[in-house]
Amino acid sequence: MKHSFLSETLKRVGEILRTEAASQISEYETIFKTSEKIYEQFLHRFMVDEFSVEDALATARSFFGENKIKYAAVDGTEYTKSFFDLAIFYGGAFAAIGEIEFKSDAPPSVTYPKEFLKQGVGCSSCIPVYICEVPEIDQTFFDETTPGELSLRRPLDDQTIIDNSSIADQIMTFAEYYLAYKLIIDPQEKPIQLLLMDRSLSTDQAHFTVDTRKKSHWEKNGALIGVEVDGVKIDENDLWLGRYWIQNPELGVLPPRADYLKYYLVFSLRNNGPQSIDEVCNNLDIDDEQTTERIERYMKSLIRYGIIHKQGERYQLKERYQDTWERLKKLVKMIGEALFSEEPQGDPQFDKLMKVKKDGEYHWFTTLDMNFLTLFCLYMILEKCWKDNILLVGITKDTAARDFKRQVIPITTRAGLIPENLAHAEFANLPNTDRMLLQSASLLNWQKVKVPWALVEYDSCFRTLIPDLDRGIQHVRGAIQNKIAPERLFVKTYIQLSVADYDPQLRSNVLLIDRLVYPQFDLNDNIVTFSNHFSGVDEVVDVIHYHTKDHKNELQNLVMTILSAMTDPSIPEAFGHNIPLFIADNIAKWQNRYFQDVINSTRHWITSNPALRKFVFYMSTFRDRRSKIERTRQQQ
Repeated sequence: MKHSFLSETLKRVGEILRTEAASQISEYETIFKTSEKIYEQFLHRFMVDEFSVEDALATARSFFGENKIKYAAVDGTEYTKSFFDLAIFYGGAFAAIGEIEFKSDAPPSVTYPKEFLKQGVGCSSCIPVYICEVPEIDQTFFDETTPGELSLRRPLDDQTIIDNSSIADQIMTFAEYYLAYKLIIDPQEKPIQLLLMDRSLSTDQAHFTVDTRKKSHWEKNGALIGVEVDGVKIDENDLWLGRYWIQNPELGVLPPRADYLKYYLVFSLRNNGPQSIDEVCNNLDIDDEQTTERIERYMKSLIRYGIIHKQGERYQLKERYQDTWERLKKLVKMIGEALFSEEPQGDPQFDKLMKVKKDGEYHWFTTLDMNFLTLFCLYMILEKCWKDNILLVGITKDTAARDFKRQVIPITTRAGLIPENLAHAEFANLPNTDRMLLQSASLLNWQKVKVPWALVEYDSCFRTLIPDLDRGIQHVRGAIQNKIAPERLFVKTYIQLSVADYDPQLRSNVLLIDRLVYPQFDLNDNIVTFSNHFSGVDEVVDVIHYHTKDHKNELQNLVMTILSAMTDPSIPEAFGHNIPLFIADNIAKWQNRYFQDVINSTRHWITSNPALRKFVFYMSTFRDRRSKIERTRQQQ
């Protein structure tokens, strides 16, 4: 029997798939062999596999002030569904709360919530929006070059709008950070002292600042400007200042370099009062003419923005911006409560969900606004964690990050921190992602690598660094437009927590961990100084880098002792992961399924109501009607 054209096409596609898959598998076998060598060549220096419960107890007492603490693990969920001519966006976050007790002669004991659906806490919201209004809310559809206009490059049919919208994800992300903040400020008898989040904290901070970078879009593509807080309207300068309102003088955050220098000047005037150019330069130990001229230019631009003014030779922050940060914190709380609280808020600005009333008209909060609010909420969490010694840890599964291979190894090798005994060809053949590189090295060297292990911690700003090949070995550049993320804010590592009892080669996935930096623990002899040539001057970039596994790191030992105690091999789907986050994830999934049932039952009630038959016909999309007819035909 002669094959039809369609059969020949399917046969060809199958052959292509089989050939290409076999080629990829063969290529990975070669890559894996290189991973086996890299462990002996240098990786064994950086994989920490000795952890002390006794030292963890001492660090816990020093950091928390006691050996029994309360923890919270936060995870989120989101769901998008078309509902006749509406798009339903649901997002929420839920927490598992328990206690952990440190011991001197045994791993910490961890208690988990038993009836977690009753005992767990959370916040969520549901936003119904006409599909035609979604592009006005979601900056995915905004034109990047023309503020206030929709992009003509993206098709705007109903299904494309729903499939590409990020509204539900933005609500979920804001819910996660807002719930985390509410938990750590809750005035309860025993406060939260360990906060676990199913997110990459450093990546989120970078993502939010990038998505809010275009000042010309803030007013036309957002609704925050003009919102009243304590009788004062939020303006463009408030949002500009809030994008980098990270202050920890002990850590030197924000660093007085590059584009952050302008923010540093504002914070210095706010904290120390009026200053002249000479006083600013003396405080920063600046004596070169180029940087002094740059400070003068920045001061003049801040005067043009209306943020500072000059009296004689001294510059002073305007009174209105002395309390910008308090105003932004109140803004986050007002909108967070309006969006997630079960109690009505009474503020007439927010009497409609996801909208604000300004000058008698309602305006949608857009995803640009949500990025701002989530960024501010993250900074509120950092401020509280630094103030009260709350250990903040982010845990990320299945990451595609590549900064250890692409940035940390080349930069530290060039600077002489790693022996240069890895051939270029071998380095190029390593797995592309850090997770696969470390996972394969652990698997292929299973007799040498003990589980649990962790990579030495390094500054999260490495992700934005590349070697400056035109200058000395200690010189680095920003990977994109010479912009470097703030250093000494977060440190990163990769960890592997579990191995099967019956097969030492069966190991859990490698996880990405990033945690907040704490000055009393992370500013010892682990600072590496690089130089960045910016605006004609070499500026100092002091990054955190624990050089080898022999370098003492008390907080990493504490974190690994905690995370190792929070695993359970009896739960297959949580093998090598974090049980509190697993519980929070199950609460979130249950809530998500419950919400889907609510939508489906409401839809069924509407379609079954004879009085609404015409409404259903005209408000249903063509795809909905076609799918219903096809299902009916298949059932016959």
